[in-house]
Amino acid sequence: MGVLVKKITLTPADIYALNATPQNMLAAPAVGYANNILAITHEMIFNSAAYTNGSLMTYGNTNDNTDYLYIDNNILPAVADYHKPVSKTDAAATVFITTKDFYLTTDLACADGDSDIDVYIAYEVKPIS
Repeated sequence: MGVLVKKITLTPADIYALNATPQNMLAAPAVGYANNILAITHEMIFNSAAYTNGSLMTYGNTNDNTDYLYIDNNILPAVADYHKPVSKTDAAATVFITTKDFYLTTDLACADGDSDIDVYIAYEVKPIS
């Protein structure tokens, strides 16, 4: 199986809820397989209001914002259209490999924003030998 790309559209209601209820963006693979996370991109067509309170969107294997592996600290306060890759928290890291669920959350509960955010996750599913 080659590279897969999953698109998830987050509505403002989804984004407001992310801090209290992190969203599973990529389910754990079947036993004996691993997800290789290759890249994450955020895209937003700005409507009229930026998100307030929360400033970070973070991804990781826990749903409590304590051990995140990818971070975007620019999209929530953005006041213009946005289309950028999400940064890894460790610049030396290449591919992130996981056998667990992959969650998205925010640092604080967001408010006020009114733009959908599209999330694109490029990944591979590989057997573990």
